[in-house]
Amino acid sequence: MHNIGEKLSIYQQMLELVVNEIDRVKKSEDWDEASFRSYEERWGHYRNQIEKLSGSEGSTPTVEEEKRVLEQIVIAHQQLITYIQQKWDQVRTQVVSVKQNQSIVNAYYHVSRVNDVSYYFDEKQ
Repeated sequence: MHNIGEKLSIYQQMLELVVNEIDRVKKSEDWDEASFRSYEERWGHYRNQIEKLSGSEGSTPTVEEEKRVLEQIVIAHQQLITYIQQKWDQVRTQVVSVKQNQSIVNAYYHVSRVNDVSYYFDEKQ
């Protein structure tokens, strides 16, 4: 029965992790790859702990409590996916805008010219 409390505790930590990540993604203006990688690592760590506890003897699930927490995790995780997709759409739009602006600048101001060296020819004396 000790494993049941541990699993439930880990599930609650996973829920807290997802909720915190949702808040971070909602509040940030730009995509933060390092923070998302950290989130993925912590999620993987919790998942591994659950797998170890599920494989050990004497772990019988408390269906109602685990079901409630897991449903909350699923809902929060779906929200996180939605917010991440919105951030990716913003990043994609910004990249397209930068490329368009770069094309305009290159077309009108010849910024991309590589050879802007002037050549002078002296007359033979």
